[in-house]
Amino acid sequence: MLRRKVFYLSGFDPRGIRFYYPLIRDEVLRHGEKTGTAVSVSKRRRAAAAAEFTVTAPEREVEAEIAFLRWEDLVMRAWLKGPRLIARTLSTALRYMRLGENAIVWRMKKGALITLYYPAAMLVLLPLLVAAPVALLLALLLPWWAAVVAGLAAGLLVTRQAIDKLKALWLARLFVFSDEIARRGFSSELEARLDAFAEQVAVALAADTDEVLLVAHSNGAILAVPLLLRVIERVGVLPERFALVTLGHCLPLLSGRRDALAYQQLLEKLSRHRFRWIDIGSPPDGAAFEFVDPLAPAAEHGAIELTLLSARFHRFYDPDTYHSGWANKYAIHFDYLRCGDRVSPVDLPSLILADRPVAASVAAFRAIP
Repeated sequence: MLRRKVFYLSGFDPRGIRFYYPLIRDEVLRHGEKTGTAVSVSKRRRAAAAAEFTVTAPEREVEAEIAFLRWEDLVMRAWLKGPRLIARTLSTALRYMRLGENAIVWRMKKGALITLYYPAAMLVLLPLLVAAPVALLLALLLPWWAAVVAGLAAGLLVTRQAIDKLKALWLARLFVFSDEIARRGFSSELEARLDAFAEQVAVALAADTDEVLLVAHSNGAILAVPLLLRVIERVGVLPERFALVTLGHCLPLLSGRRDALAYQQLLEKLSRHRFRWIDIGSPPDGAAFEFVDPLAPAAEHGAIELTLLSARFHRFYDPDTYHSGWANKYAIHFDYLRCGDRVSPVDLPSLILADRPVAASVAAFRAIP
């Protein structure tokens, strides 16, 4: 029996385990149907700073214990709304323009740069593009101040549906949260939560487990860096059976800032330690930095065995179910967690249920033409 422990660290998402448990449960069951493998998923149970459940595939002789690392309560406290969110998004974008002068920012692909400034463009510039001509027309009939107010109201009203459909508010919150860390560091509550997470990972590494994976999604990958350093403080050397897997990472939101020196120092410190880091991204993902080195510009790879992969979703989805285009960028960001029309060796359900170590799953993925 291959025994695997998977720690899942979500991004900036207040939905928490109530959303992710049924998502992961349904997708591993779908994986079983696609592969003709009997799969069972236990009910979730409480654990310290986590929720756990077990996935079993008896025919493959695989048992995976999933620990969902919980920080959704901290996300809710930082969940901005309304005018305050718009104001913070604009000020954050201006800071990135002023402080993001590292090579990592200006050498990014076009898609990554769009990701960086997309929230401000959608929340501020799009309404203004509608408001300006409306205000000019109304200025012929109304006092200038009334025309401006009416134009802004029209801009917000007309673009609200588009902003909601393109999930600009969700991406803006992620953007602002990363800005807060760059400016002020991690909150004391988040530091304490990372300590609790590290204790759990250290216990798993000390146990008789065949493989331990830390899977970090979205800006959960940002938290994976200080979390791993805490784990290393507790266990010394990370064993060969450990791997970090990042899905749709957005580390440049911090590492690409000249004022994020503390975080860059964490990256440099982490680069001294030997372990396997597998990063999986996708060009259409509107909230990720695909094929952007997560360690740059703070550090060289050092001892880390870094593998950068494109998820190649187009290979595993039929045309009618493949998420593409601007309207689907939010959905694409979660496709790493799903089982496609054809099974990918490196989607989350496959990593959970594989009867081989993660390095072999990566090799199988690369062998697909």
